[in-house]
Amino acid sequence: MFANKNLKARKGDLIVCQNGHRVGHFFRDVLQDRKIEADDLEFDAELTRPAHGYQCLTCGEPVATFSEKDRTFSVYRASGWLS
Repeated sequence: MFANKNLKARKGDLIVCQNGHRVGHFFRDVLQDRKIEADDLEFDAELTRPAHGYQCLTCGEPVATFSEKDRTFSVYRASGWLS
């Protein structure tokens, strides 16, 4: 399988907290030049949702944040934050 360099996230890529707890995955591919949208994300459980994001149910670490200004999500993966 060849990596598509035009993708920032691939369908099935895991979403984890900074402590490594799995909380979900990308529901669909996200192109490099596109913002991450809510429909791109699928969480394993109903996560705690503070003001503008989502937190891990196990440890409370942030796993996704939403910027009202940019109307985009930043999501945490094992390799770090992705916007």
